[in-house]
Amino acid sequence: MSLHQSSGRWRLGLALSLLTVLLWGILPIALAITLQVLDVYTVIWFRLLVSFLLLAVYVGIRGKLPKLEQLRSASWKLLAIATLFLGINYFLFMQGLALTSPANAEVLIQLSTLLLGFGGLVIFKERLSAVSMDWCKCNDLRLCFIFSGTSNKFNYSAMAHIY
Repeated sequence: MSLHQSSGRWRLGLALSLLTVLLWGILPIALAITLQVLDVYTVIWFRLLVSFLLLAVYVGIRGKLPKLEQLRSASWKLLAIATLFLGINYFLFMQGLALTSPANAEVLIQLSTLLLGFGGLVIFKERLSAVSMDWCKCNDLRLCFIFSGTSNKFNYSAMAHIY
């Protein structure tokens, strides 16, 4: 059974991927400029409120809004936890951006994938396959290259734990 069927719209996928990269690259710079005029809390509530409203309108127009009865008690708990931690993540990112440069924020946000994977291991008791371990090693190597860019020499001892 194939998990993926090609739609033949690879150009659209490539264009959307490039747009995403561009917008994520511009985001810290735009937020740093915005933080010169507005405080962190105003930016957070406005951005999250606008995102919620746009998503609610989009999903509502498509008729895909779930009924409240469809959510089980476990779903409410997971939704509350996800909302809380998403808010905390965004708040801390904005606080960090207010205290440092956009370049530093971009480098440090790269840790999010590592921490997300670690959270899956600790909270959800997930297991890593051999392929997953290889991807973790690649991610570690990528982070070594990113963080070594702050100095002129590559720190080979930082990646010694990989092998």
